[in-house]
Amino acid sequence: MDFELPIYPENQAAMKKYMQSQFEFNGVKAPDHHLIERELWQSVKQLPPAEIM
Repeated sequence: MDFELPIYPENQAAMKKYMQSQFEFNGVKAPDHHLIERELWQSVKQLPPAEIM
């Protein structure tokens, strides 16, 4: 299973500036991130443990 967060360039600069340029960001805001994370966990729950690792 491949998983990547979407990239929102319009949010990347502000997020990087907020963290004083210590990290790179995809620009995904928290509400969107949590929704994506919830969907991911629902799909992962059905996989056998060996495949998750």
